[in-house]
Amino acid sequence: MRLFSNFSIVLVGLVFMLVGCEKNTNVTIHGKIRNIVTGEGIAGTTVKVTIEPAADSKLIYEFTTSSDGSYSLDLKLKPSDSYTLMYFFDKNNYQTDLHNNYTEGINTKTTKSIDWEIAPLGYLTINVNNINCFDNQDELYIRWYYDPIPVTQGMVLPYPGCSHMNGTQHKSPMGWHYVVGHVKKNAIQTPFTDSVYVSEGDTAVWNIDY
Repeated sequence: MRLFSNFSIVLVGLVFMLVGCEKNTNVTIHGKIRNIVTGEGIAGTTVKVTIEPAADSKLIYEFTTSSDGSYSLDLKLKPSDSYTLMYFFDKNNYQTDLHNNYTEGINTKTTKSIDWEIAPLGYLTINVNNINCFDNQDELYIRWYYDPIPVTQGMVLPYPGCSHMNGTQHKSPMGWHYVVGHVKKNAIQTPFTDSVYVSEGDTAVWNIDY
């Protein structure tokens, strides 16, 4: 009876040891951070990995992209871990509201390729002018778009009457910006489009004349 009892204690102890000792998995994460407009790699961007569950979500790994914008991280992770991968960049020179993190659990894939695209910033001033006003019933009705991201960039904007609006300079992501809509004068409606290209670090003035 004592032998059976001792055997049970040893067996239970082995079970707890097996449960508590998860085998680490070697995981390699690599990729590139690119300019969303040109596709060129962006050097000097910091990539950080946080492992969960980890005490206080401590930073485990950190890497800076090379001259061609690439990075590679070798991790040792438990099957129960998940990782959060984030990049950090100079918010004065790059668009800040684009997606910049990636999270997933560990699976059978031990090599993962993760690329990001971010937009360098330039400066843009927008002026809107009705240069040939018919009367106060005139209307410019436009919607803003940004070319690298095929979604609407803001609200539909109506400019009624003899509008003259001189804008102020603001930071704007690199790439093509354009408007699509219509102009109505003397009860006649005609399609309207216009566009401007903002270069990295440069200043553009967009005169929307109608």
